[in-house]
Amino acid sequence: SVVNLSGSIDTSGGDINLTSGFDLSSSASIASSGGIVDLVSGSNVALNSLISSGSGNVGITALENLSMTENAQINTSNGMLNIAMSDRLNQDLAMSSGAGINTGSGSVRIDTSGSMAINNIVSSADGAEAIYLSGFDILNSSDVESDIALNSNGGLRLNAHRYIDLDGI
Repeated sequence: SVVNLSGSIDTSGGDINLTSGFDLSSSASIASSGGIVDLVSGSNVALNSLISSGSGNVGITALENLSMTENAQINTSNGMLNIAMSDRLNQDLAMSSGAGINTGSGSVRIDTSGSMAINNIVSSADGAEAIYLSGFDILNSSDVESDIALNSNGGLRLNAHRYIDLDGI
C-alpha cells in the first residue's frame, strides 16, 4: 500500500508530522515556514516536490529506501536536515539529476546502511560537520550539478564502508 500526498500542505509556522506504516509518496508542496517537517515511513519514501521549512528542521526516516526525483527539493534557511535510513541492511538513497538539498546555514546529516547516489547538496553552516554523509557507498548521481557545495568554513565528513566517488566538491 502507498500513502500519496498531493496538492499543497502549508502550516505557516506550525510543525508537520507525517507517519505511515506503508510507502510514502509525495508530489505535494510541503511548507512549514519555520516549523519542523518530519516524514516517517515504515517502508519507502518517494519525493517529487518541494519541502521547505524556513528556519525549521527537516527529518526523513525510511525503513527501506528514499528516492528524490528531478523535481524534489529540500530547502531550509538555517534548519538542520536529518535523513535516517540505517536500521536495516541495504537502505538506499537515490537522488535524480535536478534533485537538490539546500539547508542555508543549517547542517546536513544523511545516514544510510546502503548506497547513496547524491548531487546538489548545499550548506553554508560553519560547524565541524556542516555536511555529514555515511553509507556503504557514497556516489555521484549526476555529472551536471556539483555533488556537494560548502559555502562557508564548515566541515565535511564522509564515512563509507566501500566506495566514495564524487564530482565537484
